[in-house]
Amino acid sequence: MTFSFCADEACRRRISGLGRPQVLLVGIEAHVCVFQTALDLLAMQMRPVVLADAVGSRRPSDYTVAMDGLRAAGVTVTTVESAIFQLLHESGTELFKRMLPVVR
Repeated sequence: MTFSFCADEACRRRISGLGRPQVLLVGIEAHVCVFQTALDLLAMQMRPVVLADAVGSRRPSDYTVAMDGLRAAGVTVTTVESAIFQLLHESGTELFKRMLPVVR
């Protein structure tokens, strides 16, 4: 029921318990839920990465303002394809071959 994922105690414990410093964010209402979650993750000393082509807002102006605000706050904004290739690190691997249909 909270706008930020991190405002829910169980969710916050779960994400903290994973021990991963970086969190990929996708979702709807970039200017509300995604925005608040990203800022809360920053406050938790985590590194949120918003996948710009996997978030949205009903109004284009809300989306644009949200992405600008996230960048200004220090949140990384990138694309799904870019994030996938950053995670893969190299081509030619079996994992790369399995992921190729996703990015095509």
